[in-house]
Formats: sequence, structure tokens, C-alpha cells
Amino acid sequence: SFIPVEIYKHYLLTNLQKRTSQCQRCFLYYKYTNDISHCEVNEQVYKDILTEIKRKHAVIILIVDLLDIPNSISGSWTHLADQITDNHNSSANIIFILGNKVDLLPKDRLFFRIKN
Repeated sequence: SFIPVEIYKHYLLTNLQKRTSQCQRCFLYYKYTNDISHCEVNEQVYKDILTEIKRKHAVIILIVDLLDIPNSISGSWTHLADQITDNHNSSANIIFILGNKVDLLPKDRLFFRIKN
């Protein structure tokens, strides 16, 4: 990530060591992670929401944290996908799966390179 220029200039002016600085992403993560990481959703409420979505004709967008895939996709989603594929004619639902944080994945692998 990066250090905002204002903060970097402050470090230069005060002669603070580089190890005391944090990049913007780390700063926001450590500042706000306690508020969001302990969020819990009742499993039955979650299933009820998915059941309601299944009954409607909708475009479904599932955003997956690529750094935490197991915790990004509930087992209930597979049930929803099975229901949609089993009912070809009765369901117009489409599921898009979007990967978030792809910029944080290691770029030293061949399959991460853009090909023409």
C-alpha cells in the first residue's frame, strides 16, 4: 500500500524512523478491524434471507474476500446455487461472484500475469 504524502513529510520533518510508520491500508485495518471483525450473524436469519432471495427473480452479487475465502462463503450459498441450477425454467436468478483484494495476492506467479 502507501503512506499519504502528508504523513511521509511529517516523518521527514520529525526525523522519525521508518519502522514507526504504517501504510494506509495497515493503519485503517488496525484502526477499524476490532469494530468489524467481531460481527456475527445468526445462521438462521442468514438462511432466511437467502431463502427469500431464492424466491425472487434477481441478480445476485456475491463478493468474496480472496484472502479469506472460507469465511467469505457460507455453506448456505451452495444450497442457493443448487436450487437455482435445479430449477432451470422457474428461476431467472444469476449469481456473479466477485473477488475482492486481488491486488493483495502475490504477483510472482505465472498465472497472475496479463496475457495478450
